[in-house]
Amino acid sequence: MYSISMQMLDFKTVVMFTFTTIILYSSILIPSQILAIKEIADFSIAAVGDWGCNNNTSKTIAEIVKSQPELVIGLGDNSYEVTGDCWLNLIQPLSTRIHTAFGNHDASPELVNQYLKYFRLAKTYYSFNFGNIHFISIDTNAPLDVNSEEYKFVKSDLETASSNKSIAWIIPFFHIPAYTTPSGERIMTLLPTELATVTSYDTLRNTYQPLFDKYGINIVLQAHAHNYQRTYPISFNPSNPSNPIITDGENHTYQNPKGQIFLTVGTGGRDLHQFVGGKAPYVITEEDTQHGYLSLKFIDNGTSVIGRFYPNDRINPEDEFTILK
Repeated sequence: MYSISMQMLDFKTVVMFTFTTIILYSSILIPSQILAIKEIADFSIAAVGDWGCNNNTSKTIAEIVKSQPELVIGLGDNSYEVTGDCWLNLIQPLSTRIHTAFGNHDASPELVNQYLKYFRLAKTYYSFNFGNIHFISIDTNAPLDVNSEEYKFVKSDLETASSNKSIAWIIPFFHIPAYTTPSGERIMTLLPTELATVTSYDTLRNTYQPLFDKYGINIVLQAHAHNYQRTYPISFNPSNPSNPIITDGENHTYQNPKGQIFLTVGTGGRDLHQFVGGKAPYVITEEDTQHGYLSLKFIDNGTSVIGRFYPNDRINPEDEFTILK
């Protein structure tokens, strides 16, 4: 006996098979143990934020389109204009497969309403499933404390997703970073986009990372700093929250890691931020001179992921890592 359930994805179909295996022994078919096998074809996801509407943005979008990801995760700060029109026009080739977080430059009532309507969202924080991944978008413009509506939503959503046996990965994404090496604009202009050095968002980190630890999250996507950064797998340190616990000191390959790898990808097109001072001790690699995007390629029946940061106009990645479950 077998059953087949199909979940339609953008440009892909994931087919899940559950069946009783049959073994041929002495010319007799004997049923063996019942196995649940999820046949998931390899697929890839692109992620980036801090887009703007300029030549660098167009290059980043062209590189993403060329890589043919099944899903695109926008990390907020889209148009940097009064309306989102220019950005929405630029992302037209990705319009059927892109989801977005809401950045600080997306927070005006006009932009919020425009993006809610375009992406068919009820709120600025939400979640969805894609294959064997559960994504949850957190709005870093909204109240984040434990009594907030958003926190209650996130906590309940993570609890539900973690109990779903068809979900192998839970990936939160948001705009303002929970962890970052400080950085800021290279040249002050008449209209600077960021008025101060970008630093870690303490409230976000202190409130939500304990949930990430509790529910076994391994990958977190963020932006706001206009550069690329990757941390070691890190867990929340309640005695010193700004100094997380590094759970794995390897540089590139991780087997069932504890804690989260925080990936900052604010390289969509706006002017890049220069790092200020030394690299944070929990950061493995950082890059502040190249626009580009992050690729997450899920392989081995959706149980492993290869992450690569691709600078625009480059064939080879600037950074690469692998997580095996």
